[in-house]
Amino acid sequence: MNVAALPWGALLTESATLFLLLLGVGLGLIGIWTLCARSSR
Repeated sequence: MNVAALPWGALLTESATLFLLLLGVGLGLIGIWTLCARSSR
């Protein structure tokens, strides 16, 4: 397997998209959990 033949641009874009997606889901869950904790009091 030739490392130089790998499409680094596509790999970086894909990993960045996945990272942003996970970050968005995490922030969304934290926001929902915070709202639920505040409304329960």
